[in-house]
Amino acid sequence: MFDQTETFTSSPSGRTLFYASINMKGTHSLARLRDRVDLTVRELARLRNENKKIRRDLEKAANHPSMSVEGTPVVFSESSTELRSRIERYIKAIDAHMNEQQFEESQVAEKQEV
Repeated sequence: MFDQTETFTSSPSGRTLFYASINMKGTHSLARLRDRVDLTVRELARLRNENKKIRRDLEKAANHPSMSVEGTPVVFSESSTELRSRIERYIKAIDAHMNEQQFEESQVAEKQEV
């Protein structure tokens, strides 16, 4: 990472002095390190925001102790429309996969009949 050029000289007092000129190399490594630090800072900020949201949700839940729930309550961070949309996408993907699998099975059955 560093290129170090050493120079030894003698001083008038007879002592040997050491001089070093350090030329920085590896700016690519430094740029990668800076990018990783930036990414870490952004991720920490995201996590802090998520923690604040969770804390607010917990405070809301604590302020409504009259809610009686049997078992373990499940709380989603998304709105009901977002959650419904996501679940519908999963259902469509599963249906498409099942239809594809049924089609392949019918193709195999047809080949066996012939």
